[in-house]
Amino acid sequence: MDKPKRLAPMKTIHDIELPEKPKGKPKRLAPMKTIYDLGYRDGGQAGVTAPSSESKDPAVASQERVKAPAFVVTVDGSQVATAASMAEALEILPALVRSTPPRPGHTVRIEIRDPHGKPVRLVFLPPWQGVRS
Repeated sequence: MDKPKRLAPMKTIHDIELPEKPKGKPKRLAPMKTIYDLGYRDGGQAGVTAPSSESKDPAVASQERVKAPAFVVTVDGSQVATAASMAEALEILPALVRSTPPRPGHTVRIEIRDPHGKPVRLVFLPPWQGVRS
């Protein structure tokens, strides 16, 4: 007959070694921006400028439009819409959320990316925690 295997003795809370605290300076996070810092204004589109009516050549005018910074709205990493300003990108969001079909067990990731391709962090503050006028 085989002998029963001997189990290791159980450890107490005092026997367990805890990991050391990280050394060095903590990583500093960038300050969060509000939608107003990004150019959004109530009832208007602050970041949008009217195209000049003095454009001489249509080819030059189309090149100027391409150079304008664009905010890209993505759903699960694929581009869905492009907006010329943050205000336009924020106006796209409600319709996009309503049109996205629910998929059980899957969280849809909707992002607004700035002209440099970095995702913009948006924070919703309930009315009672927002800025007081």
